[in-house]
Amino acid sequence: MSEYDEVKKAAETFVIRKMSNDMTDDETEEFETWLRASSQHQKAFQAAQSKWEAMSFLEGKLVDPAPDQVSPAPETIPEQMKQPRNRFPAGSALYILQQKVHHLISFCKTYKEAVTAVVVFFTVFTYVFGEQLWMKASADMLTASGEQQQIKLDDGTLVFLNTDTAIQVDYTKDQRLVSLLKGEIYVDVKPDVQRPFVVETSSGTAKAVGTAFSVRKKEYHVQVIVTKGQVAISPHEMRRNKKVTDIQLIKNETVEFKIGDVVAPSKTIKANKALAWRQGKIIFEDTEFSKVLKELDRYYPGKIMVAEITQRSGLVNGIFDKDHIVDAIKAVAHSQGLAARETPGGFM
Repeated sequence: MSEYDEVKKAAETFVIRKMSNDMTDDETEEFETWLRASSQHQKAFQAAQSKWEAMSFLEGKLVDPAPDQVSPAPETIPEQMKQPRNRFPAGSALYILQQKVHHLISFCKTYKEAVTAVVVFFTVFTYVFGEQLWMKASADMLTASGEQQQIKLDDGTLVFLNTDTAIQVDYTKDQRLVSLLKGEIYVDVKPDVQRPFVVETSSGTAKAVGTAFSVRKKEYHVQVIVTKGQVAISPHEMRRNKKVTDIQLIKNETVEFKIGDVVAPSKTIKANKALAWRQGKIIFEDTEFSKVLKELDRYYPGKIMVAEITQRSGLVNGIFDKDHIVDAIKAVAHSQGLAARETPGGFM
């Protein structure tokens, strides 16, 4: 488990314990010490609280009442369940979610139907959108599909966020930490020998003092590409099992490390070509059709689906503009003898 995952788990545990209202003095002191330890802890706790607040739209608390407070469930729907109290800022994600819940309740005839509908709604909502809500609440900076953003951190380090990316930033007197929650970033690090710059993912870390490199969190592994200086790669799994030492990368080298003690060996590549997205370009050179679709899908706000189930072995070559992603999808489909049609949910 990475440091980020451990912090997230601890935050959720503390929220549950605080909601139970039976924390001992020692547990309270432990919580306060943990919370003061870093800004990352504070943000994780706030994010965990937001997830629980999203479940508290009904007037009653979602806990069992004391025995002497038990009363039969009403037959009709109480007025306070029908009328939202607007507990969240207008236009916020939680405000919109609250309105949708009360709109759903308006279609119910009995209290039992209303409670059942709300439970089913949140079960489905949490399963489908839980990760997105957590990401939005946890991230300090994030981009949507097709969006890119360049920022300058307090020390002068430049961070370039690619499409569909989220990061946390935690600077201390000893270390500059950026947690890549999802997506891809390119960093041009301001030299500071007293405070190394670290990018952490769930699979491992990339550590530098003054250099430039990218980190991409893919579905099953992480890729690092160095364009300047030297970067030390420390895969979490391998370091824990003591099977390998840190991997040192220099300019124009890349490595892919995965969860489960598997690391693709480092190799030399054309770094600027691989990172053409910084200039808004997507380059394919003898790339499999399926991999091309997966890459283009990162920049398209909908989903790209292939309706015709056939084996497409043709390779794709081309330079495409990320700001004209629809044209890129059509061109790639045409190169394979397919017709691309845009629908409300995406491309087919």
